[in-house]
Amino acid sequence: MSAIMTEPIHPVIDRLGISPQEIQLEVDRICAHPLFANAPMLRRFLRFTVDKTLAGQLDAVKEYTIGSEGLGRGTSFDPARSSIVRTQAFNLRQRLNALYEEQGTPNSFRIVFEPGRYVPAFERIRS
Repeated sequence: MSAIMTEPIHPVIDRLGISPQEIQLEVDRICAHPLFANAPMLRRFLRFTVDKTLAGQLDAVKEYTIGSEGLGRGTSFDPARSSIVRTQAFNLRQRLNALYEEQGTPNSFRIVFEPGRYVPAFERIRS
């Protein structure tokens, strides 16, 4: 399990009333799901972007940093020559959508990645 922040970290998360602990538990649940069992890159992408977001390090949730640090491509990673981050972001969106369609959302929120964005969003589920 990743480090859990206890301070207010993100105004949107704070406004929604979702704790960092709840978010980390949702990440753990997602990573343990069979849709992600054989997808280590997707798990790394998800954990890296959520951890950086919870730490308030939104400047680190960029294509270069995700590729070089989050996906382990090193400092020579060049997003102009490799589409791995964009491809993994697309695949992550697809699998998250499939997971939430299959299982519903056991919590009152879900983690989403909007097209063209790498910073995860946290959406409240309306009942």
